[in-house]
Amino acid sequence: MKAWVGLPPMTTEPDEVQVACAMAAFESPRHGFTAVLVILIDGDDPLDSEAPRLNQLQAGCLDSAPDTGFVRPTTGSDPAPPAIHKSLMYDVAVVRLSMFPQDRSLQPTVQKKRRVGCLGCLGQLALIFTLGAILVLAMTGVFYPWAFYLGGTFHILPYWQGLGKLHAKSGDYLLFVRMEPTPRGSRMYLETNLTGIAYLCTPQGERFRMSLGGGMRKHLNLSTDGEAIHLYMNNRPWNWQFITDRRPHLDLRGHWQNTYLVMDDHGSISNAFQPDGSVYRDHDPNRPYSTEGVPVTFVPASYSDFDSACAAVYR
Repeated sequence: MKAWVGLPPMTTEPDEVQVACAMAAFESPRHGFTAVLVILIDGDDPLDSEAPRLNQLQAGCLDSAPDTGFVRPTTGSDPAPPAIHKSLMYDVAVVRLSMFPQDRSLQPTVQKKRRVGCLGCLGQLALIFTLGAILVLAMTGVFYPWAFYLGGTFHILPYWQGLGKLHAKSGDYLLFVRMEPTPRGSRMYLETNLTGIAYLCTPQGERFRMSLGGGMRKHLNLSTDGEAIHLYMNNRPWNWQFITDRRPHLDLRGHWQNTYLVMDDHGSISNAFQPDGSVYRDHDPNRPYSTEGVPVTFVPASYSDFDSACAAVYR
């Protein structure tokens, strides 16, 4: 049995349904030539078993087809079949292209934009933070050049940190301070504002994380040796935004002496703590205000030095 197929131009149906018509002629020794109308559908056409829709497609294909000479041989060596008039095509075959796998090699290749991996994002963030840090250092060098010389020596980071011990009647207190200049603060006083953080270790082994503020005179020289300084500290735990009691409170005054910071607490330790070293939490108006000054000398140190010293004394 031999077969020949001819295809007319593709037709477009509504809703993006593609329909093509083909006429196939089959030759067999027993039945001779038999013509079949083939309807190819690509898309979601609601054909199924609906006779009206099938008749509509069949009529459309036959109307667009020539009367004769619609088929051609499948190979060049086979003779062309006789011309078959379209009115003789009584058999109809429907083929859905979705039944067959698509040849993806014929589809256009879409080049996707290469995504930047996590390492690339981290690199960009690191670059942004580095540039931001350089900008902050440059601005500090312009407005607060003395910050690079706090403690009498030059350091690349514009802050100073130190550790001191206060020997009060209620016991020994270890205090770590870290300070740097800030544009924030009261503008009513002609002073340079300071900000930072402090950590206090009490005689009972309690540790307090404290916010630090303070100030020095306006228009400082590069050398701060002999300059007066005032520092104040308030308790700042992790939930400080939800509490109103910020005790203990410390208030220190003193001056720079070469690489050291020599200060006095002006009675703030005695007013903030009980005789046993615990924090005073009451509000007794008859409690006498102490003016006992406890001297303290801060030496350059890191937080790890404070941590080790507190653990060694109160372990």
